[in-house]
Amino acid sequence: MQLATTRVPHDAEDWNPFIEPGDDVRKVQGTLREIDCGAVTRFLVETTRGVVTLAIPDLSHLQARNAPPEFTCGAQQSSSVTAVYAAGSVEGTRADGVLRGIEFTPGVRRNDP
Repeated sequence: MQLATTRVPHDAEDWNPFIEPGDDVRKVQGTLREIDCGAVTRFLVETTRGVVTLAIPDLSHLQARNAPPEFTCGAQQSSSVTAVYAAGSVEGTRADGVLRGIEFTPGVRRNDP
């Protein structure tokens, strides 16, 4: 087996400057259900496979597209999102990984379960 690394060119549409070379990058689509504003901010995204909890240790290292001008802690209004994250444990949190990017789908709201 041979491992090949592919980098996205800086001028590519989906380039994210916050993805690091060692990241195990994953992407999920779902509904942003909650923002937990503890010592480390966490976004809870509901997917078809369950809730994915994503930590943001440094808010200045998050690429957000079509995002609202500001976020409010607590339950969210069921915004449809695509989240890109580095899978793995995050020290001091119960998270599935570090959120590197999130894209909000404008005008799309999902019904509560």
